[in-house]
Amino acid sequence: MVWAETMTSHDNREEDVNNVIDELVKARITRRKAMTTAAKAAIGIAAVVIIGGAAYVVSQQPAALPAPGTVTVTQQQTVTRTAAGGTVTETVPGATITAPAETVAQTRTVTQTRTATQIQTVAGEPFRVGYIAPLTPPGSIEAGSFMRRAAQIALQEVNDAGGVAGRPLELIYEDSSGIPEKGAAAAEKLISFDGVKVFGGEYHSSVAMAISRIADLRQIPFVATEPCTDLLTAQGSRYVFRVGYFNSRLSENLLGMAKDFGITRIVVTFEDTDFGIDLLDKTKTMASDFGVEIVHESVVPFNNLEWAPLIAEWQRIDPPPDAIADGQMGSATSAMLAQMDEVGFKSGIITIGFSEEPGFPAWWPSTGQLGVYHVFGSGYHPKTAYTETGARFVEKFQNLYNTSPETTAIAAYHTVWVMANAVNAATDPENPEDIVDALEKTNFQGVQGLLTFGLDQTTRGSGIDNLGSVLWHQYET
Repeated sequence: MVWAETMTSHDNREEDVNNVIDELVKARITRRKAMTTAAKAAIGIAAVVIIGGAAYVVSQQPAALPAPGTVTVTQQQTVTRTAAGGTVTETVPGATITAPAETVAQTRTVTQTRTATQIQTVAGEPFRVGYIAPLTPPGSIEAGSFMRRAAQIALQEVNDAGGVAGRPLELIYEDSSGIPEKGAAAAEKLISFDGVKVFGGEYHSSVAMAISRIADLRQIPFVATEPCTDLLTAQGSRYVFRVGYFNSRLSENLLGMAKDFGITRIVVTFEDTDFGIDLLDKTKTMASDFGVEIVHESVVPFNNLEWAPLIAEWQRIDPPPDAIADGQMGSATSAMLAQMDEVGFKSGIITIGFSEEPGFPAWWPSTGQLGVYHVFGSGYHPKTAYTETGARFVEKFQNLYNTSPETTAIAAYHTVWVMANAVNAATDPENPEDIVDALEKTNFQGVQGLLTFGLDQTTRGSGIDNLGSVLWHQYET
């Protein structure tokens, strides 16, 4: 991977940055991470199975499939202030957000009425912070949409609480389209043109790796939302942090689920991306520790839609596998389930998914009944015990968007708040080094618990096969 190389000098940063982007373009790297955690059951819960103290979710198709379209949500705050001249009531325009709709008639206005004591006035030039996400194809636009929605909620909360460094916080969004070189260029634009001192976001691992190269060269902190390749934090950069899950932990979760269900023989099939290849490696390394035998493995193209040859191989396995462990983009998983069903192979075979796409309403129109009882773990569940912060966020997200905030949204919400808190805590908020120091001291009460970053210097940068190195600047629950 061209972006895994180590730059030996930071003396000529302009040239180094251009070289990084040129390398990415020449290599035509378009591999993307299309999913992250062991997938999330944000919608359509059929059952919650408790085995060995762990909770697992079985999906069920919603009663009504979503329709295409967009939803525009406008927030307004009616503020009443009492001054010497009397009482003044004014309406303050809030954020207007346009995003994919989950239902046909979802365009609506949400009005929030708060008193002046509930809103701290922030004035002055906005403090700019960058946020990169896949907002257009071929990236996961569903993930990008959820990320932006959650980021907007966090932005509103930060500014209602007084902003950062006495100034209103402004988020500058950039679209990566799930393409590494475009993500790298977006990072460079945020730093060089917009002058940000910290930025965050991204969903696809290959894009995040390209961005991390720019962050390291420019010495500007980057708080990654949910790219999962272990290498992102294992490379030991002072300027790279992550608030989402990582592959070693995902493999442990998958294999632990298999063990609890009595599954001992599995087929594994992962996409040919930095996410998928790394996840396959971690799963193979850990399988024997959980008493699981991998009877067949494959790496398929990103967003693979042709499964017949592989399914034929799986049908010849004797005795049949207990489960198919699937690490694919949502559309690829839908195609796999449909083609397994066409040849009668789906019956009796458990499918365990890493993809979070079943947590996005758009997954169901193409999957339909074939998605019922596709098993996957979830970072979000309606019965989850939330912190006060978490309960407030979940309620806001559901009220605004009429859907649940699966793990990607939660991680995006954390990303914005963590950056804002670091700017506020920095000795000099205009100094990226001070922001890094503040990020390392993060102690944020997040949606499901306390969020801190690992700082084990003894294992920093010791390699992707050492779990300790992965925990450097990594959020751990």
